[in-house]
Amino acid sequence: MSRNWRIFWVVITLLVMVTIFWFSSQGSKQSKNLSDSVARSLKVKQKTKKVRVSNQELFLGLSLRKLAHILLYAVLGFSACNAFTAVKGRIFFAGGISYAYAVFDEFHQTFSKRHGRWQDTLLDLIGIALGILIALLLTRLRQKIRERRTA
Repeated sequence: MSRNWRIFWVVITLLVMVTIFWFSSQGSKQSKNLSDSVARSLKVKQKTKKVRVSNQELFLGLSLRKLAHILLYAVLGFSACNAFTAVKGRIFFAGGISYAYAVFDEFHQTFSKRHGRWQDTLLDLIGIALGILIALLLTRLRQKIRERRTA
């Protein structure tokens, strides 16, 4: 990957980190309102009127908020893996940086009137692994396409 593309992916990685930090900086009420409005726009139906929309199980027993953890950290893992193509052991480097950020993010939440949970870092780790896997698969696919063009 060219130097310009690596710089592009470093910038994307930093923007994803800033986005995650912004979401984590919201107070619990503001965060709940945001996730509830997203759930309503996705037309997620409530089982009872007492169930919060964003905490309803959507997929494999996960709520919208937990799926957001996986999605955001998948994007982080994907961008970090692409940003560090020149680093030996980029998979572990990108995964380590991303997971360290997940731990920092949960700690950071304690300063924004929320509760950081170590269990959320496990969801983040699933997302990171998924993002890195997708980046590696796309890299391999791109290599195969180049090989066929030159053959």
